[in-house]
Amino acid sequence: MRTINRLTVSVIKGLVSNPPEKNRYFTDGNGLCIQVTPTGTASWILVYQLNKRRRELGLGRWPDVGLAEARERAGKARKQRTAGIDPLGHKQEAARTARRKESKRLTFSEAAAAFMKKEWDGWAENTRKSWTHSLELYIPTSFGNMDVADIETDDIMEFLGPLWKKLYSTAKSLRSRIESILDWAAINGSREKGLNPARYKGHLEHALATPTKKVEHQAAIDWREMPEFMAKLRKLDGKRGDVPQCLEYIVLTGVRSEEATGAIWREIDLAEKVWRIPGARMKMKEDHHVPLSSAALKLLKALPGNHKPDDRVFSTVYNNKVSGQVVRLLLPELGYPVGTATVHGARSSLRTWAAESAKVPERVAEALISHDTRSGTQKSYEHTRFFEDRVPVMERWARFLEGGKVVSLADGKAARKRAASVKAA
Repeated sequence: MRTINRLTVSVIKGLVSNPPEKNRYFTDGNGLCIQVTPTGTASWILVYQLNKRRRELGLGRWPDVGLAEARERAGKARKQRTAGIDPLGHKQEAARTARRKESKRLTFSEAAAAFMKKEWDGWAENTRKSWTHSLELYIPTSFGNMDVADIETDDIMEFLGPLWKKLYSTAKSLRSRIESILDWAAINGSREKGLNPARYKGHLEHALATPTKKVEHQAAIDWREMPEFMAKLRKLDGKRGDVPQCLEYIVLTGVRSEEATGAIWREIDLAEKVWRIPGARMKMKEDHHVPLSSAALKLLKALPGNHKPDDRVFSTVYNNKVSGQVVRLLLPELGYPVGTATVHGARSSLRTWAAESAKVPERVAEALISHDTRSGTQKSYEHTRFFEDRVPVMERWARFLEGGKVVSLADGKAARKRAASVKAA
């Protein structure tokens, strides 16, 4: 009788059709056997010795694995054994590796959530909001659903490239965040370690050209729509600290974002109804005095805290300083997608309203937003920069924002009294 290739397909079919009363091994030779059970199922086994111990390597079920394929698999296993590799141990390790790999599989969105969870406690509230909103706004759903193991440069460039040209600063931050997430995924075992497709130096820098700087006008809401904007803003819940109030204050006063977020109570004079911003915090490095309307005063008085001189006027829910980025992130929440409105654009809304609706003289209108068109001699004598003229304008602006109500600008006596007190100070 032959010592190898003893079995045939017809023999195997006969064994399965008339199964034994207990499990039996039928040899094909050279260690290859087919095990047949009383229920008529059959599977291939390679029997070999390792360290004088019997080892059995499963090669698959019959008829899923036919006779020819079983012999081929047995041959490959015997070659491993000859090379000093335990076929069964190799198979078990491969299975364990596959299970570990499967358990580590993550989509980009899942990896981003896991990375942020790891870093969350060490992040300031501003950082948390910035990361959350940027990933939600700019990561396409298709990319978020990709397995991090499959992400390549082209997948990132598909959406980052257009964003890089349109919103350079935003795209720079987003690229860095994607790189951090993919680095974490590699360390976690969810993708191959090696060069990160989101890295900039020596990689994306060759595909993403730095845009030439040019003057861009900040997107602004039409002044006629500002009452509606303020109504939406005032409906936001209190889970954001003083951030909504900070944005409302920016609109009411016409200041730049950083001037409001950096305000301290020492600068605020509620009795005289004026906010004195020191030159060190102004763009042009000159003191700027802002008349406080009734609405602005009401907002300030309602803010929580002890209002000590050196306390911040506006704080996050975790009592941190409010950042301009966090203020900007309110706009999409209010229904103004990126590119349709900016915080800085509120100054443009005020300036245009002053010219088109309130008919404010140009130099006074410019002073509302701390632009100075005066000569050097005039600056020497007009310390408050049309403060008296700005008082009723700011009150009228506040009333307009409350619903388009118009109040008279003929408030000269009260305005002069307030201006005099400011000059004396």
